[in-house]
Amino acid sequence: MSSTNFKSLEGNVGPIRGILFLAPQMTKKMWYWCAGSVGNGGLFEFLGMFLLYYYNQILGLSAYLATTAIAISITFDAISDPAIGYLSDRHRHPLGRRIPFMLAGVLPTGLCIILLFAIKIELSQLLLFLQMTILTTLLRIAHTIYNVPREALALEMYRNYDERTALWSHSKIANILGIALVMAPALLFFMSEDWNDPNGFIWSAIWLSAIFIAYSGYSAWRMRHIEIEEKLLPSEIPKPSLKELLPEVKSLITNKSWLALFFAMIFFGLNGGLNGGSSLYLNNYFWHWGPSDLFWSGFIQLPGAIASSLWILALIEKRFDKKQLAIYLALAAIVTAPILMGARLIDIHYDTSILPPTGEGTLSLLWWLFCINAFVQNFLWTGFWILIASMFSDIVEDEAIKTKRRSEGLVFSANNLLNKLVANVGILASGFMLTWAGFDIAQTLLEKEVAASYLALVWIVSGAVAGTLSIVMLLRYQITRFEHDQQLENLGFNKDNYFHESRTDL
Repeated sequence: MSSTNFKSLEGNVGPIRGILFLAPQMTKKMWYWCAGSVGNGGLFEFLGMFLLYYYNQILGLSAYLATTAIAISITFDAISDPAIGYLSDRHRHPLGRRIPFMLAGVLPTGLCIILLFAIKIELSQLLLFLQMTILTTLLRIAHTIYNVPREALALEMYRNYDERTALWSHSKIANILGIALVMAPALLFFMSEDWNDPNGFIWSAIWLSAIFIAYSGYSAWRMRHIEIEEKLLPSEIPKPSLKELLPEVKSLITNKSWLALFFAMIFFGLNGGLNGGSSLYLNNYFWHWGPSDLFWSGFIQLPGAIASSLWILALIEKRFDKKQLAIYLALAAIVTAPILMGARLIDIHYDTSILPPTGEGTLSLLWWLFCINAFVQNFLWTGFWILIASMFSDIVEDEAIKTKRRSEGLVFSANNLLNKLVANVGILASGFMLTWAGFDIAQTLLEKEVAASYLALVWIVSGAVAGTLSIVMLLRYQITRFEHDQQLENLGFNKDNYFHESRTDL
C-alpha cells in the first residue's frame, strides 16, 4: 500500500498462514485477530441458514413464534452491546481492557450453540417458544461479551484509512474460511438430503461449537500479548460513568457520517432480516437443492468473496474512495441479484422455459447458472461490507476530536444496537411472510413450492427497494481519505503507522 509498511509490525505470520489467507502482508497481530473471524463466520452462516428452519419445519414451532423468539433475543443482544462496549472501554485489567471480556464469552457461546439444537421439547407451542427464546438470548449475549470488545480492539490496533480496509478484507477472508470449515461437514456428512433429520442439525451444531471455541479461544488468548503492549495504562483509564457516557452517546448519534451509515444499514437490515431466515426454504422448495448441491455450489461461490477482498485491497492501495466504491458495488448487486430468481418466477407462473428445468442437482445447467449468479453476488456484497465496516471504523477519530476521548467500543456497539433493533422488524416481518405464504399449514411438497414462490417475490421486491434507499443514504457520508488523514494528524497519530506509540487518553 502506498502509505503503509505492513512489515513494520511484529513480523509476518509465516508461509502456511500467509498462503492460507492469500496475504503476504499478514502480520502476527492481524492473524491473531482474524482467527476470531473464522469462528464468527461459521456461527453467523449456520444460524442464519438453519435456526429458523429447524424450529419451524423440524420441531413444529409456528413461523411467527419462531421469528418472534429470534427478535426478542436480538433485542436483548442489542441492549447489551453498548453496556459491554462502554465497560470494555473503561475496564482495568493486567491483560488489557478487552481481553477478559473476550475470554469470558467464548465457552458460554459454544455451550449455548449446542443446547439450542440439542434440547427438543415436543410439547406445547408455548414451551417450545420459551425454549427457543431463552437459549437464543443466552447465545447472543454470550457472543456479545466476546465480540464487541474484539471489534473495538480492531479499531485500536489500526487507525490508518487504508489499514482498516486491509484488516476488514482479511477478516472477510477469515469469515469465508469459517463458513467452509463449518458448513462443508454439515452439508456433506450430517444433513439428510431432504433436510428433515433432526440429528443432522444437532451434530452440525456440535461441530460448529468446536470450531468456534477453537478459533475464538485461540484468538482471544493470543491477543492478550498484543493488548499488553498497546493498552492504556490502568491509571489513565477513566472509571465507568453515566455522566460521561451520555454526552458521548449524544455526540455519536448526531454525527452526520455515522447517521448516513446508520440509515443506510437500516434498509439493508430490514431486508436482511426479512430474507435471512428464508434461504433454506428457498433452496429446498424453490430451487430444489439438497445439502450436497449447496456444498458444491458453495465451493464455487466462495472464491468470489476471496477475490473481492483482494480486489478491494488493490483498489484502496490505488487510493480509491471508500464511499464511491461502496455505492458502485451496491448498485451493481441490486441490478444483478434478481435476474435469475425473477426468470424462475416467470417460468413458474407463466409456464415459460426461460431457464433450464430444476431437480437435477449439479448435473443441471440451472445449477451452474445458480452458482455463477451466487459467485457474482458474493463478489459484490463482500466488497461492499468490507468498505462499510472500514467506513464505520473511520468515525472513531471523528468522534475523538469532538469528545476528547477514544470510545471504540461505544462506536461499534451503538451501531450494533441500532442495527439489530431495526433488523428485528425484518425478522418479525419474515415470520408474517412465512405464515402468509402458507408454510405453517402446507403439508404437501406442491403447497410448499407455492409458498416458496411467494417468498421469492418478496425477496426481489424488498431487495430492490431497500438497496435503492441505502444508496441514497450513503451519498451523505462525509469522511474522505484527506479528512481522515487530517484527523489523525490533529490527534497526534502518524497517519503512516498503525498506532501512536504513546497511547494516552485524549
